[in-house]
Amino acid sequence: MSTILTTKPQARSLLASVRDKLHSVKFGDDVRDPLKFHMKQPVLASLIHNMAMLLENGLSLPKALATLSAEPSLRKYAWILNAVRRKIDTGEPFSSALADFPRTFNRLIISQVRVGERSGSMPETLRRISGQFERSGDVRRTILKRLSYPAMILLAGTGLIIFMMTVVVPEFETAFAESGTDLPLITQFVSGTSRFLYAYGWMVVLAVAGLWGLFCQSRKRPQFAEFTDRMALRIPIVGRWIRDYAVLQFIDTAGVMMDSGFVPVEAIHASVDGISNRAMRKVIAKLTTAVRSGQKLSEELSRHPDMFPPTISQLVIVGEQTGNLSHATHGVRKHLRQQLEQRVDSAVSLIEPLLTVAMAFLIGCVVMAIYMPMFDMLNAME
Repeated sequence: MSTILTTKPQARSLLASVRDKLHSVKFGDDVRDPLKFHMKQPVLASLIHNMAMLLENGLSLPKALATLSAEPSLRKYAWILNAVRRKIDTGEPFSSALADFPRTFNRLIISQVRVGERSGSMPETLRRISGQFERSGDVRRTILKRLSYPAMILLAGTGLIIFMMTVVVPEFETAFAESGTDLPLITQFVSGTSRFLYAYGWMVVLAVAGLWGLFCQSRKRPQFAEFTDRMALRIPIVGRWIRDYAVLQFIDTAGVMMDSGFVPVEAIHASVDGISNRAMRKVIAKLTTAVRSGQKLSEELSRHPDMFPPTISQLVIVGEQTGNLSHATHGVRKHLRQQLEQRVDSAVSLIEPLLTVAMAFLIGCVVMAIYMPMFDMLNAME
């Protein structure tokens, strides 16, 4: 089917009629697909926080979106905000407009926005959503901050060992070969490793990069992603952190949704989508299914003491008895966060000295491998 346009008003009318039905927008060579485009969580948290602030100060929703789209820091995402604003201008609800961008605004956000539309409390709803993002980001930043020092020790130690193996050891190999002395076993091992790294180090780097790229690509498949998430839970120490963080995400999301107006059963069931680890999401989904069938949340939590300690179950029991489960989740969230931070601190306090000793031992072995033949050469000269 083709249409011949003879006047400019006809062209403008046609463009206006199809403008809001486009599923992708093309600028030059850049194609933006709402089903593929993703907004990073810190940016999304800041966006929702600023939108709540603008609405609280009296701006209409379209005006707030237009203001945010003009922000230099959001220039990359301005097309999303403008598309949402255009849909709202045509009478479409805010939640429906957001639903056209599922990779940016997940089902939890859309569900809470829909409740905010019904209750007329959109600024408060957006505040709760941004608060949840901020708490989640704070936990991740706290863990990464605790792990930064061990990571620096590991990086510095590894870099020093590689430098010694590829630069220092080859310099001494020539002197050892000219002396004709028998090399100790440790020197032979270090020398062989040095030659291998010098000759094939680039291949090792390429292989590691290739495997990492293959891993990241495979993670896009749901089955493989769930498998790797399940394996991550079995890693000593770290697996416990991941499990605790998943439980914290679940309780935090359920509490926020109940604060937004969801009944507890629906909030608990929908909160499964807020868990980042797919294996834990599957486990907790079975728990929420039992709750929907009529079981008490506290009873289901008590059946999984490895994930939900007795303290959490007791706090939930109090919330069920008082009829204020939403308030009980506030105490549970605080307890879980403190527990996770304490476990990270305890593990890091153990890892730091062990890592320092391990790096010192490896560097000492390389130094000893260099100096032992030198002592033998001096003894032979005497």
